[in-house]
Amino acid sequence: MTDRNPDDNAGQRSDLGPSDCKRPDRKAVSCEDDRVSCWHVIFSADCNLRCSYCYTGHGRFGQLVDGMDLSTLESWLDLALELALEGGELQFEFGGGETFLRFDDFLNATDRIVARARSKRVRPRIHVTTNGTQLDDLRLGALAARSIDLTFSIDGPAHHHNRNRLDRHGRTTHGRALTAFLGYRRLAEESGGRFSCDLQSVLTDGVRLTEIIEYWLAHDVQLFTCVVELPSTFLHHDGTASWRRRQQVYLEDLERFALATARRLQVPTFLSDYCGPGNLYQMWRSLFLDQETAPCAAGSGFMAVGADGTLYPCEAFVGKQNWSVGSVFDGIDETALESFRQQYARALAACIACPHAPACPKSCFGAAPDAGVEAGFLQGCDFAISLSTIAQNSFAMLEGSEGPAHG
Repeated sequence: MTDRNPDDNAGQRSDLGPSDCKRPDRKAVSCEDDRVSCWHVIFSADCNLRCSYCYTGHGRFGQLVDGMDLSTLESWLDLALELALEGGELQFEFGGGETFLRFDDFLNATDRIVARARSKRVRPRIHVTTNGTQLDDLRLGALAARSIDLTFSIDGPAHHHNRNRLDRHGRTTHGRALTAFLGYRRLAEESGGRFSCDLQSVLTDGVRLTEIIEYWLAHDVQLFTCVVELPSTFLHHDGTASWRRRQQVYLEDLERFALATARRLQVPTFLSDYCGPGNLYQMWRSLFLDQETAPCAAGSGFMAVGADGTLYPCEAFVGKQNWSVGSVFDGIDETALESFRQQYARALAACIACPHAPACPKSCFGAAPDAGVEAGFLQGCDFAISLSTIAQNSFAMLEGSEGPAHG
């Protein structure tokens, strides 16, 4: 079990948007002077798994390109470093497709990123969300040597994971993924904190959050992310009604867990003693510190680049050409980006007078990209408010106070 960083989960939007944007240490970064502090990178636009619920359409985002080539990589790096804050940290989050299908290319790319960033006095930090099936001990060692942060996508117990996460040949993947996760966790612990090893699970139909929590606690995982399966705009196998049912299951189980956990923990030692879903920990922490959870910085401090070099406000919009804000070859489309930012601001205005805002994890601006920023954001508000209510009620029990919140 790794030590908890007190800044873990800042700005987290768990369970409200695309699964691979739920990294526990995603920061809500500043957009002052149009500086971009975090990039989501679609390096490999393909995947060896055929997950039934895949939000990205098996990594392809409805497109034909297989991956980012060297010319696109170099042009994107030119832009990324131009927009980076000199002397600051620049985060690179690789995901979408299975990055490690191109393992050697990825190592070469990261070496290039690090060299060029350091030449510009920028501190690079590289993170990859992976299914873990392409990683053996030798590859894990190569990643550890480069201090790469990894998040493994494993949906809890094997019988749940293998129901949805078969590879393209119909083979189960849980054993391979879990072995890689445990191997990298050991390397991360031995590194003394140089890099991280995290987990995320997806709650699908017929699965209880309680089962996922019990499974990871049995594996001595202190904090992990669990997201509710979203309707995929690329696979079209699901609808809003099913999504709402999954949300309700999640809320029921999270409330039971929150109240039971609050009874056995206390303030302030819960900051180190808590074990379970990261979003509840973050909401409790926000209430304890009296710090409102910040929204993400989509379209300002955070941007995404597709494998073909198309730019987007964040990874939730990749593959949706009407949400493009330019390309690495032609630069940022200022008109398109400003339009997104205005829609972002109008959506966020709903939070100003909301009594749930202090603990609310905030809805995802890209949860329903086909519906638009404001409509998509509002679609997730009920769920976000329910999460906030659970956090406030259980935190009141945690600190021994009265007066529960009402949703």
